[in-house]
Amino acid sequence: AAIEALLLALPGGSREAVARGVLFGVAGFLPLSPSEAHLGGLTDRDVSELESQWLDHGGPWRDEMIPATTWIRARVRPANHPVPRLLAAATFLASASTQGGTLARTLSIVLEGSDPVETLRALTGSEGRPGVGSDRAIDMLASGIIPLALALAAHSGDLDLADAASRQWERLPAPSLNAVTRRAVRQVAGRSPLGKIGARGAQGLIHLDTVHCQPRRCFECPIAAAELSVNAVKG
Repeated sequence: AAIEALLLALPGGSREAVARGVLFGVAGFLPLSPSEAHLGGLTDRDVSELESQWLDHGGPWRDEMIPATTWIRARVRPANHPVPRLLAAATFLASASTQGGTLARTLSIVLEGSDPVETLRALTGSEGRPGVGSDRAIDMLASGIIPLALALAAHSGDLDLADAASRQWERLPAPSLNAVTRRAVRQVAGRSPLGKIGARGAQGLIHLDTVHCQPRRCFECPIAAAELSVNAVKG
């Protein structure tokens, strides 16, 4: 709410630059190193602009800065580094500030009916810089945006939002397997293919791995119970 209020008070053309400065400042990345600037495709002029905007507008957040050492950057793929992620977030905030605010713009991704993955990618990219990748967009939709829309719809009784979010949830494809879902697939299906389980199925795999597989609570797992039931019938 605080950064939205700040951006709304500024001319439209300066909002993204200010959002970048505030986010990078609070994240503890300023002054930005040459290697980190390179990861974000930032020129020397861009870096100077970041630092200038933080000095001019970062006052309310001086006590909320995150120590730079907090970030885990070892063995992180360049596209997943915090710098391009912060740039994407700043672009989205600036865009949302002209379209009713962050919440309204986020929900519109679900309500518009167009491809939410491509919409989110477009909203996080600017000036020739690509937005988040397809897998990351799917993760954001499955882990945050669609659950948020469903929760708000349930709380407010908004049937149109509930229907739109449910439709998107049904259609959303699964992202590429990661370490967690790959492990869960092996545990659940062994060498048998699961087919097209979609993003909802991938979230189910993450839930099973977190709640049952990692803590070794096998006898409480519904998959194990189903397998034992089938074997009992066969026996």
